Amino acid sequence: MDHALAVKRVDIANVFLVLVALAVAVYYPYRGFLVAYAVLGPLHYLTELNWLHNRDYFIKDRRWVWIALGAALALGLPKLAMPASPVAQHLPDALTDALIAFNRYTDAFLLIGLIMALTFVFTQNRYLRWGMLALAIVGGILLNQKEYYVLVIGFLLPTLIHVYLFTLLFMYFGARKSGSRWGFVALAMTLAVPIFVALFDPQQMLYLFPEETQAAIAENQFHVTNAFLGKVLGLTSGENFEWYGRLFLRLQIFITFAYVYHYLNWFSKTSIIGWHKNLNLRRTIGLVAIWLGVVALFAYDYKVGVLVGLSLSFMHVLGEFPLNVVTIRNLFGGK
Repeated sequence: MDHALAVKRVDIANVFLVLVALAVAVYYPYRGFLVAYAVLGPLHYLTELNWLHNRDYFIKDRRWVWIALGAALALGLPKLAMPASPVAQHLPDALTDALIAFNRYTDAFLLIGLIMALTFVFTQNRYLRWGMLALAIVGGILLNQKEYYVLVIGFLLPTLIHVYLFTLLFMYFGARKSGSRWGFVALAMTLAVPIFVALFDPQQMLYLFPEETQAAIAENQFHVTNAFLGKVLGLTSGENFEWYGRLFLRLQIFITFAYVYHYLNWFSKTSIIGWHKNLNLRRTIGLVAIWLGVVALFAYDYKVGVLVGLSLSFMHVLGEFPLNVVTIRNLFGGK
């Protein structure tokens, strides 16, 4: 198929997918998020990590995988000791206390990952890289528990910045590169979603959320994303949350849209990005087996699935940092 025609078809599909993701978010603001996170999320993480590894993480330095893996483990492992964790009660008290104490500093690993991605993209000087690593560590220690550092680096960066803003950047990069009008239409529609959500009155939907849905959201602290987003926007204190409040429903609709469309956008661009091209039969079977295993964990106990999914999620967020930096550089700073 002609590349220009393939791009056009994908962009037209994305116009449709924006509407699909928005419909899911409006009709199923909580359940839609839970299903997408459990089913589409792990498959996205696994296939993107495979693609990034095949592309040398866009920095031609596979040492990055150890940085990303180490930071992801440092971010994910302390969650085992959190009260909501199903394995916390089985850990020795001393280990639980140590992990909880360590968890207070884990935002630093996101900051370190971001700064090191910038450093790896712009320089190969090992002394400068070590120096920037030292500065990142010091910055993580000094900024620890500072309110807006926690909100932006610890909360927004691995969630809504990743699934919404970076998705917008990739869409803009692709549309500008191809000159596709449909690409710009899909981009404009995605940009317009927050405006639609702000004007939409969710109470006309007469929502009634099942107890199991509310329990899954609350037990896994997903409602914190909603409350913190309200705080970042200056709309709430960040300490309260209401299942049926207009503001919180609007925030959740946007959150669910961002995640659902982020996943759908990735899978829609298979023919353009070509992330499937290095998937031989053996690797495909391996990825599918891992994906089915993770989905099975979510089905068995959503909290267990979240623990596993978090590590994969952090790994793919950190692994993608160099690509994010390269994309921004190419868009606004030249190659």
